Amino acid sequence: MACGTPVVAFSNGGLKETITNGRTGFLVSQKQGVAGLVEVVKKIGSIKRTACRKRVGGYFSSTTMAQNYEKLYHKLVNKSRIQSHF
Repeated sequence: MACGTPVVAFSNGGLKETITNGRTGFLVSQKQGVAGLVEVVKKIGSIKRTACRKRVGGYFSSTTMAQNYEKLYHKLVNKSRIQSHF
């Protein structure tokens, strides 16, 4: 997606959080199998490449990543402080 390429994949793991179905790619259930992937590839032309780039920029830019890691570190430090009082 970073280079504007829509993603077609099985809806496992983190892909559900990253791909907006029908907007930045298509997610197919395991039950649909390869036949499901083949079907959605036929619709790949409906995906705007700019939407793919925008999605990646919003989630994975260096600024966003640094801010999210900082939030996580603060959360972990605060949790550690609370637990150490017991």
